[in-house]
Amino acid sequence: MTHIVDRRLNPRDKALKNRKRFMDLHKKQIKEAVRRTLDSGDVDMTKNNKKVRVNPTSEPTFGNNRKTGDKEYVLPGNKEFVPGDHIKKPEQGSGGQGPGQGEGSPDGEGEDSFEFLLTDEEFRDYVFEEMELPDFIKKQLKNVTQYETINSGYKNEGNPSQLDIVRSMKNAIGRKIGLKRPSLEEIQDLKALLYFGGTPEEDRPAIRAEIERLEKRRKAIPWIDPFDVRYKNQVKVPKPHTQAVMFCVMDVSFSMGEDEKDVAKRFFVLLNMFLRRKYNNVHVVFIAHHAEAREVDEDEFFHSKISGGTVVSEALSLTKKIINERYKPEDWNIYIAQASDGDNYPNDETLTEQYIEDLLGTVQYYAYIETLSDYKKQWVQNGHLMDMTSLWKSFRKHIETNKNLALQRVPDKTSVWKVFSNLFHRTRADDVKIFGE
Repeated sequence: MTHIVDRRLNPRDKALKNRKRFMDLHKKQIKEAVRRTLDSGDVDMTKNNKKVRVNPTSEPTFGNNRKTGDKEYVLPGNKEFVPGDHIKKPEQGSGGQGPGQGEGSPDGEGEDSFEFLLTDEEFRDYVFEEMELPDFIKKQLKNVTQYETINSGYKNEGNPSQLDIVRSMKNAIGRKIGLKRPSLEEIQDLKALLYFGGTPEEDRPAIRAEIERLEKRRKAIPWIDPFDVRYKNQVKVPKPHTQAVMFCVMDVSFSMGEDEKDVAKRFFVLLNMFLRRKYNNVHVVFIAHHAEAREVDEDEFFHSKISGGTVVSEALSLTKKIINERYKPEDWNIYIAQASDGDNYPNDETLTEQYIEDLLGTVQYYAYIETLSDYKKQWVQNGHLMDMTSLWKSFRKHIETNKNLALQRVPDKTSVWKVFSNLFHRTRADDVKIFGE
């Protein structure tokens, strides 16, 4: 197999146009390469750039010059030779198949391929292009952005219906106090002293002058000034109607080994990236449980080392409680994705089934994935795992009567992408309920 490395400089940003042209021409091949990368289970979704190997459908060819018969070659990345140099013939036996040993055909023919570097945004576009939340269209009409009129401060101009009397009066009173506007009572007291107080004649002119001054000042400082008037400043703000919440429920009990937890976390990493990529108004609630359940943040959900026994009803009870307190079903699209190894405390099975039935009547979609330990994989191969785990049995009872429930088993990390695609692909068949039996 031939590896081609192009080290040419990129003058005038030509590579951006060439890159887009290449991706448009070979979109199908790039998408297949992305899915092969995901199926391998070795892709790290946290890295910013992803390498995929692409096999183009066509490539340039070079032939003989019709006038001289000379052969012409293009050697990208050449740093050793100049025109006129003679290239030595490889020694016998040294012209093997190169780094891709075993990838070429025996007769010397084959298909060249090369690694193509996708940015994080491009990679996720290909990954989640055909994904969507099931049944989200049911409440999609509410996704039209509506506007709500709210009060946002005050302004000096407006129409009478927006006049804020209380605010205007407070401004007027403050202004009059600040300017020391004479009160009516103060003037009346001086008049009473002048006419009914028995004031000596020599003091009367001074009192009359004071009354005249106060009345003049009172008129100069009006009871209410246009400067005091305030109108409510009403603005329109967007009020998104369609809202969705995804509950990520993961079993972190002792029975979940490191491999099982790794599979579950890979699934939830994909789910979290998918929600952020495709939707703007989706809340994500992380719940980790063993014998007890608690709501955690994203970092603790993916990195916590807590462990213990298994009581599944604790997680479902907490989920139900959060829904009742924060997410009313009439206003929210509610989704639940649960990952577990299927083990549960025997005395907890009846209560767990009750919570499952209750939640299925509330949520838009309930996806349950079950990780498989090594000894359970042997049962799968023998075809005896259909109803082996207690939690699988609890969900299995509701699969025929609930269209919003889907069950899948995930044997290893290479199956995570396939399971995720089956659960959230937009062409997911409604009659396909169970995978892995």
